[in-house]
Amino acid sequence: MIILSSQMTSRIVTYIVFLILLLPYFVDLCIYLLCWFGLDDTMKGIDQIFNSHAPALMTKAVDLVPDSFWEQLPESMASFAIFSVVIPYCWNWVDEYLEDVAESKKESSS
Repeated sequence: MIILSSQMTSRIVTYIVFLILLLPYFVDLCIYLLCWFGLDDTMKGIDQIFNSHAPALMTKAVDLVPDSFWEQLPESMASFAIFSVVIPYCWNWVDEYLEDVAESKKESSS
């Protein structure tokens, strides 16, 4: 297998583009769609039911989790999805393309 410097550069650029540039827009889109579908009201209703019917131990455990965790959760889930699905797919696509380019140049020089 031939490792090209352009492969490494492409991997770095892909990582930066997806996680740093596109992630905030992706999270905003996900939150907007969830609100558009009415999931925010549904979650508030489920939260009220949970608070009124859950055992005291469960409510204390949920209260121990800081609010900043719940605010960061959508962004963390979107980051995980992009990092575990989208970026490896893009890296594979870039690697296959650049390997084909390297093989075609090798064949043309022979």
